[in-house]
Amino acid sequence: MSDFILYSYQCRPMHIEVDAQHPSIDPEQDKLYNQQADEAMARHQELFDELFSAQDINNFKKGDNLFFLHKGNYYGGKIVMNKDGIIMLRLQKSKFKEYEINYKIVTLKEEPSSLVIIDNRFEQQRILIERNKNTFQPKTIATILEKNIGAQLKKNRVGIKVKLVYRKEMFWSIVKDYERGIKKMVFDFPYPNMARPMDKLGASLKKFGIDTKSKVRLTATAQRKDFLVIAPKEENEELDEIVSYLSEVGSPVEIYLVSGHKVKCFSEENPIIVDVKQGITEYRGIEDKDQLFDNRICNSVIELLNSLKKINYPCRAKPLK
Repeated sequence: MSDFILYSYQCRPMHIEVDAQHPSIDPEQDKLYNQQADEAMARHQELFDELFSAQDINNFKKGDNLFFLHKGNYYGGKIVMNKDGIIMLRLQKSKFKEYEINYKIVTLKEEPSSLVIIDNRFEQQRILIERNKNTFQPKTIATILEKNIGAQLKKNRVGIKVKLVYRKEMFWSIVKDYERGIKKMVFDFPYPNMARPMDKLGASLKKFGIDTKSKVRLTATAQRKDFLVIAPKEENEELDEIVSYLSEVGSPVEIYLVSGHKVKCFSEENPIIVDVKQGITEYRGIEDKDQLFDNRICNSVIELLNSLKKINYPCRAKPLK
């Protein structure tokens, strides 16, 4: 198995979606927002599909070969799968090394690569990036993807952000550990906001941010000489939705303690690490002409990505009896 780091990607301009079971704005506006949300999401997916399916894109793609610009140099890439909304590609980091062969020093070119799995299916917007010490760091690959894909999407007036995904359970663990010791919490909502999750307070905040073209900050501060009273996750649906959203888009949550200390809730030092089967990481495309094997790999990747859906999805409060 190999380790992968979980990222999410968000395209802009963003849109608003409201859960029909939890209306937060005018019902007729809800319908309009949901229609716009579906249309925008579908359009973003189409652009991704067109980008990686096109035969030739100047300075970016030729056949299955990709070219990524990074710090003034182009690095090679190759699409090994583009099927059912799943895009798998490998990104190379070419380098030269000296070896002694038959008593002679020779310089050979090495081309190690990292696997990138993009989940472009409806509502997912996730990216898995392999940790490979012989190539780029995952955060560098995330930056390379963001800049190069963004340069292509810009032609359609669409932007992209690639951010780490954090486990929202980190937040709830801190809340539990400092049950009577939290003085203030600060939530930063990026602009433009991600499409999902989006219910109740989230919808109103998103609309406010879009209307004012601003980042929205939500602060909860206890009264003087007091502490915040925070209900458990299972009884606190609204807060869980906010934390679910922010953990998915890699936005910080600041927690200030009564003692005066500050707790870092989401940190790059604690990414979500995913184990990926060796069969997937060794896959190099359908050059082996084994269609059955190709389908098995595709099914394995879909199974892997589906297993990640549960991460950060907001909990639902139990219905009142």
